[in-house]
Amino acid sequence: MTQLSRQLFALGSAVLLGTALTACGGGSDSADNSAAAGSISKTCAVNGNTVSVTQDGCLANVGNNTQTLVCSSPSTLHMLTGTGLTRDQVVQSGSKNTSGGGVSINGVSLVCG
Repeated sequence: MTQLSRQLFALGSAVLLGTALTACGGGSDSADNSAAAGSISKTCAVNGNTVSVTQDGCLANVGNNTQTLVCSSPSTLHMLTGTGLTRDQVVQSGSKNTSGGGVSINGVSLVCG
């Protein structure tokens, strides 16, 4: 298991625990498992060193930071450091990459898909 995979597994475990606690406490029951305030809480899908980012948004550890990632189109990737962020916050305030082929950070490829 690569370091990225371990980090994403740990993040996914934390998100799962948070979701379970929210369910027990009567939090949000939305279909996308977002927190009550609409923040992004799903972990991005990872295949090797490639992180697949969705239009709904997801979380991934890249380097030493957790990034909230959103694809606003098949070729436009938005990224903002931190958690508890909404899709709109990431799209409006995050860095934007329109290369179409994704972006590579610390050997990790971030792609829309």
